[in-house]
Amino acid sequence: MHITDPGVLRALSHPLRQRILNELDVVEHARAADLAEALDEPANSISFHLRVLAKAGIIEEAPEHARDRRDRVWRQTAESFTIDSETPGVDQFLKPYLDWLQTMLVHASRSQGREAAASIRSGLLTEKEMQELADEVNEVISRRLEAGLTAARRDRNRSERRDHRVLFAIGPWETAQTSTPSGDQPTGQTGQEGDR
Repeated sequence: MHITDPGVLRALSHPLRQRILNELDVVEHARAADLAEALDEPANSISFHLRVLAKAGIIEEAPEHARDRRDRVWRQTAESFTIDSETPGVDQFLKPYLDWLQTMLVHASRSQGREAAASIRSGLLTEKEMQELADEVNEVISRRLEAGLTAARRDRNRSERRDHRVLFAIGPWETAQTSTPSGDQPTGQTGQEGDR
């Protein structure tokens, strides 16, 4: 799902809605009551956020899983999201992730990899070599996250599983040194894997 609408971006940004999407990732389809129980949140709050997600086109009803016509079962409409970097509000959407990354960098150095892992590396690469490295890293990330999701679907008792995020970036260091001033929109695309 390619996001260019700031309203859709706002719908996706809410922390509880992201938790709902994470749960739908695992169970694939669910009722509001099921999600409320799984997330330990009030059912009326879950129902409200499901309506917001549905209005934004991020989830849809799955009538084939419903018991009758009054039964509302929900599923996601896309496996992943990309966000156009020129979408108004993208800076606010990314800020919690950048703050989190800074926290993880500090935490990883203190925990010695037991609770968090992070690294900053540098090297001299051609554009082709940079793209090959990015492809390899993204392949490993996708494979490991998919394996975790498959395991979570098998084991509905997920007490040992916690929501983890992976942020990966690679590019010329001088880009960071000549970045646009705060408030200006960068060009290109920001890849966002639905926070799941």
